[in-house]
Amino acid sequence: MEIPSTRFDMTDPFAHVKSQIKQAQTLLRTLPQVQQQQLIAQWQASLPARCSSPEVQGRVKMIDVKTDDWDGERAARPAAPMQLRRPHRRSVPLPWQWVLLVAACRLERGLNRWARQQKRQAIKRLRKLQRQLLRHLQRRQLRQQIARQSQSTGPSWPVTHAGGASALMRQRQTTN
Repeated sequence: MEIPSTRFDMTDPFAHVKSQIKQAQTLLRTLPQVQQQQLIAQWQASLPARCSSPEVQGRVKMIDVKTDDWDGERAARPAAPMQLRRPHRRSVPLPWQWVLLVAACRLERGLNRWARQQKRQAIKRLRKLQRQLLRHLQRRQLRQQIARQSQSTGPSWPVTHAGGASALMRQRQTTN
């Protein structure tokens, strides 16, 4: 047994009713003109009977009001009194905890600012140490390369001047 998916589709809750109306309209079109008019007349005759239920009549009461002196223009309302706002704020007594809350908020803001500054300074120091370490490692690698070359081929320049390995590195950089 197949269940039509249109019953579960709630994107249009009146889809079922709309399809029934379309079916009724197509059926009316197929009938001769005389039968169409008879069906419509019967349907219209049954409408007031449905609308005149005692529930609706008991709750709604229509009253006729004489409007002999009304000229058709919009009824004028009396103007509402204008409210004036004070330009300054009234001071309201604050609870005693309010002072502590404000002080705590200010202290928190100050501590956050101090923590940000400390973090920035720590990052600067860390980056400086990283640069120094990298320079130290580069110098060490260069010294090792120079030592390997001097052992295998012998020194290509005199090693007699003072300054040790750093002087050798400077001399090597200027010759390259």
